[in-house]
Amino acid sequence: MSDLATHWISPAWTNNPGEPGPGGVPPASEVDPPLLAVANPGSKQANVTAYYYNHDGSVHLSVGTIVPPHGSAFLHVYDISEASGWLVLASDQPVAPWGTTQVAGWPEQRVNMTFFRVDAPTIKLPDFLPKLTQ
Repeated sequence: MSDLATHWISPAWTNNPGEPGPGGVPPASEVDPPLLAVANPGSKQANVTAYYYNHDGSVHLSVGTIVPPHGSAFLHVYDISEASGWLVLASDQPVAPWGTTQVAGWPEQRVNMTFFRVDAPTIKLPDFLPKLTQ
């Protein structure tokens, strides 16, 4: 990862929903989703959305937040499904992402996520994502 950007891709994330509790739903303490943080060193607030894709290319879920100027924020996900895939992070201001995810098959192990900046016109992102700027 280098510099700042408005769009990032991470090639892997895994969600472990944990063991079901009463009513078949795992308690929040058992859910172990990817942990995603975003730093905004700029002077304007950043509207940030993370799009979690399944391996088949469909969007599993999305979560957004506002990161204050010169601040940082976590994008929290409470997801009780067992899923994995890849991630797109989109922002209207240049930001720097960081994250950890589980290692597939090793629910007690976590690794740093790798992020690659997306520069126009490197790839074609889905139409619902904010447009890339140069």
